Parts: sequence; structure tokens; C-alpha cells
Amino acid sequence: MTSPTFTTRLIGNNWHMVVTINGKEQFYPAGTELHANVMVSLERTDHERKVAGLPPIVRT
Repeated sequence: MTSPTFTTRLIGNNWHMVVTINGKEQFYPAGTELHANVMVSLERTDHERKVAGLPPIVRT
């Protein structure tokens, strides 16, 4: 299984988090560049915890 990559991209004046798995990109809109970067950070952390066999962080 290939690990996903998480990046941010400005598409048409809108920031997005981009998840790439096996060359396929999935786009998730974000309100600002900061929001996109926070989304990337949270997703990376969740993925690293999953790989390590730890439960995801509970967000409220």
C-alpha cells in the first residue's frame, strides 16, 4: 500500500488540501491557506497514528 501525500494548492483563487494516492488526486476545499495547512497537518498526524497502530485524535 502506498502512503498518501498531503499538500496544499491554490486552484482558481481557492485553497485546497490535495491528497495523492497512487497518482490519483483528491481535492478538499479550504477557506484560507492557513486552513489548508492545518487540514494537511491533521491528516498527516492521523495517518502516522494509523500506521503506528494508535487511535485517531478525537476532535470536537
